[in-house]
Amino acid sequence: MKKQPFSDSKFKSDKEFFRATGNGLALNLEMAKTKALIEAQTKITQYIQVNLQTTTSNYMTEIEKATATNTTSDNELAFSKNIMTATQSSAKEVLSNTTVVGEELYVKDGNKYVAWIVVEVSKKGIADRIAKGLSSSSSKVLKIDIDPEKFRQMLEQEMSKLDN
Repeated sequence: MKKQPFSDSKFKSDKEFFRATGNGLALNLEMAKTKALIEAQTKITQYIQVNLQTTTSNYMTEIEKATATNTTSDNELAFSKNIMTATQSSAKEVLSNTTVVGEELYVKDGNKYVAWIVVEVSKKGIADRIAKGLSSSSSKVLKIDIDPEKFRQMLEQEMSKLDN
């Protein structure tokens, strides 16, 4: 059996980049490439969401420890929504900053195209955009102090753990 394209370690996520592979099958070459790109970008988005959920939870726990008070579930929910809003507002920017680092095209059964694409996006760039999206006004609404720089550092630390 032939090895799957882009399965080498250089095409996997590392401390600096999220990388994801997608494939697409279609009767049209451009459609196959588009499907592959969408699949790869969807995986990148999922990686980001998983890291944000973990970091948000860790950040709220740290706030509780630092203030020796329990943050209300309403505050945690509002903070999570604020982060998700910051993420969604920068999602198009994040996806537009993905770089295609590999592409392989095949013909299957004489009339179908198979495209494999691997994309990457900078973890530091993601963290910077999320931190920028956290506004100081949200801390007043939530009645907690949000430190975007601290959150960015925690997010970078969480993302550095992940290899796919």
